Amino acid sequence: LSPPTRLGISPRYDLDAKWDACLDLSIRRVAYSSLAGAFGGLSLFQLAYAERNTLRRTQIYTS
Repeated sequence: LSPPTRLGISPRYDLDAKWDACLDLSIRRVAYSSLAGAFGGLSLFQLAYAERNTLRRTQIYTS
């Protein structure tokens, strides 16, 4: 095993700033896109549910 560096991180696991920024950006993009997708999906399903109920109420009142 390699001796730990000044910060106590083994050189094997010591990522330079470029890779650290790349990982940080990737993780943030995945998290934010997951949240946006969940919000978008819920809002679309809510819209479809509301439209279905509106059509159902319209059919009840016109019959």
